[in-house]
Amino acid sequence: MEYRGSDIDYSGVDYLTIWIGQRAGAHSHCTAPPCFNPFWHGEMLSLAKKKGLGVVFYAYVIAFLAKHGAGLNDCDVGGVASLCQKGADFIRSHEVEILRTYSSFARETAARLGAEAEVLFLMEPDFHQYHESTQEGAGPLAHSEMVELFSRLSQAVRQHLPFAKISLDVSPWVNNQEEWLQPFLLGSAFDFLHTAGGRTTADSTRIRADDPSNMVTWRQVSQATGKGIIADTGYSVGGATQGLDVRWMNAENVRHRIYDGVIGITQANPGSGWGRGLDSLRAELPPPLVCGA
Repeated sequence: MEYRGSDIDYSGVDYLTIWIGQRAGAHSHCTAPPCFNPFWHGEMLSLAKKKGLGVVFYAYVIAFLAKHGAGLNDCDVGGVASLCQKGADFIRSHEVEILRTYSSFARETAARLGAEAEVLFLMEPDFHQYHESTQEGAGPLAHSEMVELFSRLSQAVRQHLPFAKISLDVSPWVNNQEEWLQPFLLGSAFDFLHTAGGRTTADSTRIRADDPSNMVTWRQVSQATGKGIIADTGYSVGGATQGLDVRWMNAENVRHRIYDGVIGITQANPGSGWGRGLDSLRAELPPPLVCGA
């Protein structure tokens, strides 16, 4: 569940998520987001530690830096200055800053939870956009450059959190997923796959069944990599929250998605009572897998 402040009832949930760029400058020393906000990110880490919950960062670092530093919009928001046109060139000219931001979040997290913490980083939602033909200037990043960049970002995290878990984004509009994902298996160490930006379909074999051009299925990406998928839901265009996605509360839907490789569900803003209703859902699901069992 996405962190909404310490006064929310998180009973029943397993982990809290937080966006690295979220509230980065509010009441903190931070003047140029994204940077670690002790009154937001820090409070979330303290709460998770107190309640024994997992910690998950939505690491949309490149996009937040580009938004605040170069005025670039998300691709689904549109406009002439978007990440789909100028994102690759931004990476080329700001990679040092990007890596420094990842390193700082990992360092601050280690200072609060310990270097042994198994914090999960959902790396760069919509990562594929920097490889697409719409990129202007020097053009898109080559596939090999994308793999190398992902590896450097992961290393910046594991420099301070050596046991951190790393997840690679599934961009569900990329219909040839095996061709896209295989080089990452060879060139970078990651633990999971994840969707981001919501609008995932619990009641379909396809990840984004509401878009007829997105043919990618849950099972397709799981089988292509051998990795479990963390399904994100509850967001719409531009990151607006939609509230509880009830399709992910249907046991039959969830059972089918588990068989397709889904291992976790993140609801963006389901309401404070959502966690208390999870026990009845869990009772209808197969027992979770245990590593090493």
